[in-house]
Amino acid sequence: MRSIIRYLLISIMALSILALIIVYNNQYIAEAHMARALPLAILVGLSSIAVAIYEKK
Repeated sequence: MRSIIRYLLISIMALSILALIIVYNNQYIAEAHMARALPLAILVGLSSIAVAIYEKK
């Protein structure tokens, strides 16, 4: 069970990082893509915090 949670957290983090990279590489214009980039950046930050807390235990 712990292994499933670990891989789920890591996959969420990896997918959100990949989506954020795609947004930034897609001719990034701050005003146009802020609605997509900000939630992805928050998701990346929170998921990396969750992975760090989980791996510390």
